[in-house]
This record gives sequence, C-alpha cells and structure tokens, in this order.
Amino acid sequence: MAVKQNRKRYIPFKIISDREIQFETAKRAILESSSILLGELGASKANINVLPEFWRNNSGVISVNHSYVQKLKFSLALIKQIHNQHVIVRTTKVYGTLKKIKTMFNKEDV
Repeated sequence: MAVKQNRKRYIPFKIISDREIQFETAKRAILESSSILLGELGASKANINVLPEFWRNNSGVISVNHSYVQKLKFSLALIKQIHNQHVIVRTTKVYGTLKKIKTMFNKEDV
C-alpha cells in the first residue's frame, strides 16, 4: 500500500504584544494551543513546526499539513496570553512553497 506524501502549507503569523517575545516561548504557546484544540493525536497528524529561521520582531512562519490549516489558524486565534502578557496572534495568507515565503520576507515584515 502506497503512503501519501504529506503536503505542507506555510502560514506566516504575527504576535501583537507590548514586549518582545522569545522564539521558544512563542513556539511553546503555539504547540500547547494546538495540542489543546486538536488533542495529542491530531497535533501529531497536523505535523506542526514553527520555523526558527523566519523568526524576527514577533513574526514567524508555521508549517502544517494541508488538511489542518483551518484548525491551526483557529488554535492560533485562541492564544490570548503568553507568560501573563496579553497578545493577539494574526495570520495572513497561506503559502504552498517556502520560495514564496522567502520572497515575502525579503520584501516586508509579516
């Protein structure tokens, strides 16, 4: 039986807050929120990965399985606090290749 390839999608996001948020802290909050919404099994099937090479100024990129894009965006919207600091997580477009993301990051901030 053939195994289907995992088609990834890339979601740029921005965390709006008063202070700078560290990458590890943001990653932990994103993974916890998705784990709460999707459960452990769903989160592992979603194959969520926060890409460290794109992190700057409270902005970054998440890679996710194509069938879990809407669920991940919903779990990001549920993040209200990171380390007792009120935050808003905004997402923009969804991209299918890293090449598009790299050109976008070279032009402007997320």
